[in-house]
Amino acid sequence: MFRTRLATNSPFSILNSQLHGVSDGLAFVRLSVAVALTVDTPEERHMPKFLAIYTGSKDSPAVAEWNAMNESERTERQRAGIQAWIAWGQTHKAAIVDAGGPAGKTKRISKDGISDIANAISGYTIVEEESHEAAAKLFVNHPHFTIFPGDAVEVMPLLPIPGLEE
Repeated sequence: MFRTRLATNSPFSILNSQLHGVSDGLAFVRLSVAVALTVDTPEERHMPKFLAIYTGSKDSPAVAEWNAMNESERTERQRAGIQAWIAWGQTHKAAIVDAGGPAGKTKRISKDGISDIANAISGYTIVEEESHEAAAKLFVNHPHFTIFPGDAVEVMPLLPIPGLEE
């Protein structure tokens, strides 16, 4: 089980702070949307897996628009967004391997040590599909950027480690 700390201004933390009363954006959470998207999958699957990364920026026009909303408008949009995200998950439940969740603040580790950095990653989901194109198409018109103030979803194949393939 993964538990994640939320980045303060990510679309996931904006959603979660409103729904669960998190004010500092660093509380451990179980995002209710992710729980709703969890599905049982067969023991063995043979399709390729893809990592979908939800991106967002606290400086984006979408976040500025989101922050400019009055509380009741934002609450209603959040409710609509959650319902749309759940509907998206139900529509694509056969492809969802791991519903994922929000991503927290980032630590960068290099030969120079450990440092705090900011990036655009706000969450993730893992899916299985026949092809990269088919996996990408799952996220067309996703609520992350059509209702919530996310920027985009980036989809990439999860590749086997060379020499360790079964």
